[in-house]
Amino acid sequence: SQNNLAALYFLLNDKKKSKKYFISANEILIDQINNYLAYMTGQQAEAYLQSTDYLFDAYFSFYLMEGKRNEDLAGFAYDNILARKGLMLQSETNLRNSILQSKNSSILKLYNEFVDLKERLTKFYIVNNEDDKDSIQVLKDRISTLEKKLATSSDVFKERNKYNLTGWADVKKGLKEKEACIEFIRFRFNYLQPTDSIFYCALILRPDYKIPKMVYLFEEKELLTLINKKNVRNEEKYIGNLYHKTKRNEEGNKPDNDSISNRLDKLIWQPLEKYLNGVNTIFYSPAGVLNNISFAALSINDSTYVSDKYQLKTLLSTRNLLKQEKHTPLKDFRISLYGGIEYDLQP
Repeated sequence: SQNNLAALYFLLNDKKKSKKYFISANEILIDQINNYLAYMTGQQAEAYLQSTDYLFDAYFSFYLMEGKRNEDLAGFAYDNILARKGLMLQSETNLRNSILQSKNSSILKLYNEFVDLKERLTKFYIVNNEDDKDSIQVLKDRISTLEKKLATSSDVFKERNKYNLTGWADVKKGLKEKEACIEFIRFRFNYLQPTDSIFYCALILRPDYKIPKMVYLFEEKELLTLINKKNVRNEEKYIGNLYHKTKRNEEGNKPDNDSISNRLDKLIWQPLEKYLNGVNTIFYSPAGVLNNISFAALSINDSTYVSDKYQLKTLLSTRNLLKQEKHTPLKDFRISLYGGIEYDLQP
């Protein structure tokens, strides 16, 4: 398989060919997720994602370690996290309900056949049955035909398919000047050698970037040590230690650079600051333990919180940026104000 070839060339120290096969394997996996995962049952989807965790761990690890020599790898990392986060948030039931509500029997008939064929094709991939390639191709061709018919007949289906195929380049188009997206990722480090270390990185995207930036942040155990609530008796003091920087005292002593809050800032936010020059709005999607962190309360320096400098908007996935409502400016808008009205006055 492509993954085995990537590993082989990596061991032979041929990084160029290793990169080629890693990317090829990654694209095949993303294609499978985009096309089939959304049509599995919840249990099937969860089992499938769990079965591919080790692959994504390897891809993220490879992209992180080789990213300095190949900056384009960050784009594949971004697409990976969009696929994993985004598709698990979508509901096939909602799509079916929308089509049912259209009360169009011909569209519903097409859709039912489409889902049935998708489920049959999914079973081939789950059991990894490559012996019956002819049957697989027949299914793919019929699915493709139905997909085109549905896309031209149903606006709901067309919009959903457009959303499914979202990549980092699409997200970039949704960004305005002085805006940025940050996808945080969590993965078990596996640079062709499995480890127990869990890494956190940030994928940063700006409208002026040709490719996303991948920034290493920390190991999970570092963050867990800082936010450990074991034996916490005073919740208010605990929160204060996490987010409140030590103020200068009357003698003018500097804040303690080794305080919990300072170490938290250094782990999570300070590595990102140099990439955010000129930005005032940040759309971000946390991962893992970062879901328990108040980003607004993190500090940039001794006197400035992150929320003082940036407008922060949390998203389940930055692909949701494309689903934000577009507000059309009102034209020729007028308003009349009345004051001092005497309601009891007789005409």
